[in-house]
Amino acid sequence: MKFALFRLFMADCLKVKRSGYYPIVLGAPLIITLFFILWSAFMPHNPQDVLRYYILVLSILSSIIIGMSVYIPFETERRCCNYKEMLSTGYGRKKQLTSKIGLLFLFDLCSLVVSVFIFYSIFQYGFGYHLLTVGAYLYLIFIIYTGRLILILFHVWISLIIGKGGSIGIGIGCTFLNGMLMTEFGNGIWYWFPCSWGTILSHIYIACSQGAYLTLKEGITLINNTLFYFTLITLIALFLLLFWFSTYERKS
Repeated sequence: MKFALFRLFMADCLKVKRSGYYPIVLGAPLIITLFFILWSAFMPHNPQDVLRYYILVLSILSSIIIGMSVYIPFETERRCCNYKEMLSTGYGRKKQLTSKIGLLFLFDLCSLVVSVFIFYSIFQYGFGYHLLTVGAYLYLIFIIYTGRLILILFHVWISLIIGKGGSIGIGIGCTFLNGMLMTEFGNGIWYWFPCSWGTILSHIYIACSQGAYLTLKEGITLINNTLFYFTLITLIALFLLLFWFSTYERKS
């Protein structure tokens, strides 16, 4: 059983190879990035506005991207053997689910890093716009990624109890809700909706880096404190999901 989790992870990577998972999770953020690069190249613009709207759109649309991709590894298992392998006792249910969650977490991070790095590289070295430092872009990635881990866990649960339709439908709904929470409607209530965590906090960071609301130091302190509590909630959600799956009964 040594390295069992790694073998499960590699098997899960191969299982979704012929599905739409990789094109969605890796391709969609790249399309968003390409759109903003083209906007910067051919339309009059303020570089600071391009950065702000890029991060905003990338964060808001993450809900629908997650909704359209998270269900795929589980749909693959359902079609092959109605979750028989996931529910077997060979490796244990928790390892089976942990492997798939690891797959989702890893490639979500990869897509975010690659997309933002391409945006940074072209703006920095192609267009000559020095908007943020490399460290600031990495911090933005950290904010967005940490804020949406719980959303991935939620869609794992939805995918197992409802399936493809539920995951996509809720992803679309969260995208619209995320947009609404960026308006005055979200004041004082946004932290109750995990789909908005990364969006709001990344918006706060960019605003502070441009001299709005708070000083940059105060903004980073506020964001770090908020992310600490969000991380605790995410870890609790992960524990509860694994515990729930240990007694999960597949759909007929």
